[in-house]
Amino acid sequence: LLNNIQELSETGGWEYDVENDTFFWTDELYRLHGFKKSFEGDLATESLKCYTKEAQKKIGESYKKCLEDGTPYDHTVPFTNVDGVEMWVRTKSKAIKNEKGEVIRILGSVRNVTEEVKPLHALKRRQAEFQTVVESFDDIVFTMDEDGRFINLYGTWARDKELRTMMEGNSATEVFGKVGGQVHLDALQAAKNEGHFTYKWFIQNEEGKQNHYETKLTKLKSANSDQEGFLGVGRNITAEIRY
Repeated sequence: LLNNIQELSETGGWEYDVENDTFFWTDELYRLHGFKKSFEGDLATESLKCYTKEAQKKIGESYKKCLEDGTPYDHTVPFTNVDGVEMWVRTKSKAIKNEKGEVIRILGSVRNVTEEVKPLHALKRRQAEFQTVVESFDDIVFTMDEDGRFINLYGTWARDKELRTMMEGNSATEVFGKVGGQVHLDALQAAKNEGHFTYKWFIQNEEGKQNHYETKLTKLKSANSDQEGFLGVGRNITAEIRY
C-alpha cells in the first residue's frame, strides 16, 4: 500500500543510519532517479549529480547542517534523472535524535512537483520579460489603486529612484499637491465610469517652466478580487505644446 501511494504521489523516501553509515531508499525514490534497485554505488553522491550545481551546493550544505545539529531543510529545485528526464522536485529532511540530543538517523523525502512549479516559473518568467520590455519605454507607465495611490512605476520615471520613492504608495494629491493631484483624481473617476480616460496635465519646475503630459488611464480588474486598479501610460508632449 505504501509503495502504491508513493508511486501515485510520485514521492520517494529515504533514511540514513548515522551509526552504520547506511542508506535505505524506497522503491519510488529509485524510480524517480532512474536507478535500478540493484544499484550498488554511493546513493547520496550519485543522487546529488541529478541536481544543478547551484542546487547541489544548497542541498549539500543543508544536509551537512542536518547531520551536525538536526536542522531540517525543505528545498524545491530542478532535477534531471539518469534517463535525462527533467523535472522539479521538493526535497525535505528531518533528523531523529537520541536521548543525548545526538543525530542518529535522518529521514527524507523527494517529491516530483513539476506540475505545480512549472506554471509558477512560467508566470515569473513572463512577468520578468514584461517588466524588461516596459522599463525600456521612454513613455511613463504606472499603476494606481482605486483610491488613486501610485502602486508601481515603469519606464522613464522608474529610472529616477528619488521620484520612485516619492510616488510609490502615495496618492496623486500627496505627490502633486491638492490642485495638481486633483487632475489625476478626476481622470481616475472618469476611468472608473468609462473603463478608460485620456487627459492632459503639466508639472511646473522650480524655474517656472512647465512640462506637459498626455496620459491614458485604463481600468484593470483582478479575476480573484473585487478591487479595481488602473494602468496609466503617458508621454511628454511639451515639445508639441510649445510648437
